[in-house]
Amino acid sequence: MLRKMALVLLGLALAPAAASAAPMPFGHACEVKGAHRLCATKGLSDRVASWDGTPIDVDVRLPPKGEGPWPTVVWLHGFGDGKEVVAGPASAYAKAGYAAVSLSARGFKRSCGDLSSRTPDCARAWLHVADQRYEVRDIQHLLGLLVDQGITQPTKIGATGSSYAGIQALQLAFLKDRIRLPDGTFAPWRSPNGTPMRMAAAVPQIAWSDAVAAVFPGGTFTGAAQATPGYRLASFFDLIANGAQFVNLVAPPGADPSVDLQRWLTLDPKELATPSGRAALGELYRYRSGLAIPGTPVPLLMVQGWTDNAIPVAHALAVYDTLRRRDPRAPIWLTLADFGHWRASNKRRTVDAIGVRNLAFFDHWLKGKGTLPSPGEVTVYRENCANKKSDGPAISAPSYAALTRSTVSVRAPGAAGTVRSDGGLAAVGRAVDPVTAQEHCVAIPVRAEPGTATVDVRVARPFTYLGRGEVAARIVGTGGPRGQIAARLWLVKGRKQQLIDRAVTAVALPRKRTIRFRLNGDAIALKRGARLRLQLLGRDEPTYEASADRFSIVISDVRLTLPVRERGAAGALVVTPRG
Repeated sequence: MLRKMALVLLGLALAPAAASAAPMPFGHACEVKGAHRLCATKGLSDRVASWDGTPIDVDVRLPPKGEGPWPTVVWLHGFGDGKEVVAGPASAYAKAGYAAVSLSARGFKRSCGDLSSRTPDCARAWLHVADQRYEVRDIQHLLGLLVDQGITQPTKIGATGSSYAGIQALQLAFLKDRIRLPDGTFAPWRSPNGTPMRMAAAVPQIAWSDAVAAVFPGGTFTGAAQATPGYRLASFFDLIANGAQFVNLVAPPGADPSVDLQRWLTLDPKELATPSGRAALGELYRYRSGLAIPGTPVPLLMVQGWTDNAIPVAHALAVYDTLRRRDPRAPIWLTLADFGHWRASNKRRTVDAIGVRNLAFFDHWLKGKGTLPSPGEVTVYRENCANKKSDGPAISAPSYAALTRSTVSVRAPGAAGTVRSDGGLAAVGRAVDPVTAQEHCVAIPVRAEPGTATVDVRVARPFTYLGRGEVAARIVGTGGPRGQIAARLWLVKGRKQQLIDRAVTAVALPRKRTIRFRLNGDAIALKRGARLRLQLLGRDEPTYEASADRFSIVISDVRLTLPVRERGAAGALVVTPRG
């Protein structure tokens, strides 16, 4: 008997080990796709129920070998898109050793967006515009399921994406180890089985940090509190509001006060100061802005575009400055380039260099590989219209302030002109609209625009404009009460001009005072003899919504100040006399 038992035990010892079960994230079988495995949602019945039952179309890509758990990066998509648009970068991250998650957000594509995808469980699955309580919580719930399934390491998670996706990535960074419930309260982030979870790092690209400042630029925006509204970024958000009706599931008017998309994105300027208008602004800010979330975020690498006329660099700088005021060693880094939404060039080599930097960032925080520059380091790519493929070598500095070594400032004393609410030419406005215009390197004919004020300057010595210029002027305004001053900084080339910077600011009228406001910013090398024209207007349609009030503003004593990369730039800019 003992002999037989020994033989049995020996046989068991010599028998081949049972094959390990192949990973099946969300129960989806994986197919080998070259150097990674794709575990996709194929049919509507394969979609994954979120925390409130909303069916989400989600794919997972895994490294070619192994059973997990892996460090995980969730790749998010832009507004109106779906998981398909990030299939390429998600695949690259799987090849690099990550579990890469890509999903179509609720209300988009097959997550109840397409008509053919609207099964009974889609009844209230409309989009909530990157709301922490809905879209962001969906992401957290799906990641929790992957933790319980042995796919994802619960504290080695990153998030990235551009625009709408970047907004969510930034909020995930600030939420860190919390979720936000529908009533607005916070709770610990746990997987469905109770495992504590935490983000490790995030790379938000061209993301707003304050939704009010994004939709209504030109008010007060410091990052310290909710921005005051200026003027609606009209063409950009008209496109989103109108297009949403055709490609997404949008809440019917009045069905859900937490997401009245059409009303929010088309608010009349006069309504902003009413109780209902203030309530709408509060909803936008509180649940859709990274800076509105209390606490300190996980390590951040923020990527923003100088030439992005929709979400300018001010949004990344607001996060950067806010965190560094609290802690000069806060783990935040910046990449600034000719990159982003419309009018940005997005040159392939520059985009590729940004991608390499982003992956190294995740490798450090999720895998413990490599070293990073000291916190606060900023990398800048200057715009370069002469090169169609690349913006050239990067400029790096230990902080944003260290990027510039001097300033140039010029003052044009006396009258510069009278800005009127009906001034300017509609054709020029359309030519530089971020939705319909060509990319920013395209120059347009110089045209006289009545009802505007201008100051012409000449570059006496070459310098690099790097940062956000400032405009100051004395104004005497009549009419109103709500006035607007828009600024355009042109690089004039013979009979053509290229827009290199712009901004808008709201002014209360009637009154006499000195105004100061910053331009969106740029990084551009200016040659000796180059001519710049600062143009001030009372409207810049269709980019910004015009004031509903009629007004006239006399502009005088204009001062233009530009931050400069080189030392000793004083005197490098000279006002060109009129006539």
